[in-house]
Amino acid sequence: MDRIQRLVSTGPHFAPREFPGDVAQFVARSMTQVPYRYRMRLRLEGSAAELVKRIPSWCGVLEALDDASCTLSTGADSIEVLAAQVVLIGKEFEIIDSRELVPDLRKIADRLYRATR
Repeated sequence: MDRIQRLVSTGPHFAPREFPGDVAQFVARSMTQVPYRYRMRLRLEGSAAELVKRIPSWCGVLEALDDASCTLSTGADSIEVLAAQVVLIGKEFEIIDSRELVPDLRKIADRLYRATR
């Protein structure tokens, strides 16, 4: 502070605009939607209120569809990690999008099946 001689203006100021929506939700969603190599959206059996207690927030974003189901948007850098995340949920699910990943997921399922025969 003893070395400050004068204040220098950095230019015109701006009027901040109001954020459209909940800032906390935006930040939480942004942190869970890292640009992963593999992305998938699932329909899960169970309400979002029930599954939010079971599925950690780092796993993805849960959104309610109705009282008995919700969606999970998730992602991972490898198909094996993505498959592991889906298995760890422990609920029935349906793949909504990213159907191009199904052949790779089938290979993983086949490998697990062969290991358990």
